[in-house]
Order: sequence, then structure tokens, then C-alpha cells
Amino acid sequence: MKVAKTCSPRAFLTTSLPSARWMAKLNFLYQLPWGINFSGFANAREGYATTEWVNAYTPERGAKGWGWYTPILVEEFGGSRLETFYNVDLGLSKDFQLGRYGKLTLQVDAFNVFNFSHTLGRMSALSRADYGEIKQILNPRVIRLGVRYRF
Repeated sequence: MKVAKTCSPRAFLTTSLPSARWMAKLNFLYQLPWGINFSGFANAREGYATTEWVNAYTPERGAKGWGWYTPILVEEFGGSRLETFYNVDLGLSKDFQLGRYGKLTLQVDAFNVFNFSHTLGRMSALSRADYGEIKQILNPRVIRLGVRYRF
């Protein structure tokens, strides 16, 4: 295994943040007959960069109060990436006028319409027993029914 570089723990925290080199988003609202609104949101992006690293025990740093462990990167940042992310959300809504009493809106929204289970986070510390385990995925499909009253 070739060590790419070492870094301070503070610098390591900034290199482990998500980063996508490209992203595309599309929002729309279409008004159907009878006052029904159809809306949607589509989102796609490159998978976030991940970096494999090892926590090295450093008693010299610990004795000075700088922390007992320091991360050592074993690949350059962005050497590995999670899978490409894409998602679609859709919604329907209908307004009903209640005369001088206000307006009632019935709404149904579907989030993650195609029920994708994209990996959003994975343990990348080689020195941990849970290395490679998925830590976070996209929430499953959710259907939300709503009623809104405006006066």
C-alpha cells in the first residue's frame, strides 16, 4: 500500500467533505385542466468523492495535547467516488375556493418516486472494523398527503 500523503486532522476534515464535479437539477410546474397543478423535481449529480485513510497512533502528538491519532490518507482525495446520484420527486395539488371563508388545498407528493437506494456515505477508514460498510442511504419512497387551509 502506497501512502499518498499525511495531513493534520483539521485539514483532513476539510478534505472529507462531499464534492461533486457536476450536478443537474430540473424543476417544473404544469397547470392541468380543472385547476390541478402537477409539479416535479429531478436531480442528478456525480457521486461524492471518498478517500481511504488510516488512523495512526502518535504518542508524540498525544503527549503535546494534539490528539493521540492522526489520519494518513492512502489515496489522493477524489481517487474513489460513490455511485452517480439521481432522484425524482412529483406532486399534485388542487385548490378549492370556499367563498369568503378561504381556500382549501389538497395535495399529494411523492418523494424518491423510483425508490432508489443510493449510497450516500460509506466508512472509508481502513483501520476500522466497519471499513466499507454503508453508513447512509437515500430515504425510501415516501408518499405525503396534505390539506392546507388558507383564510
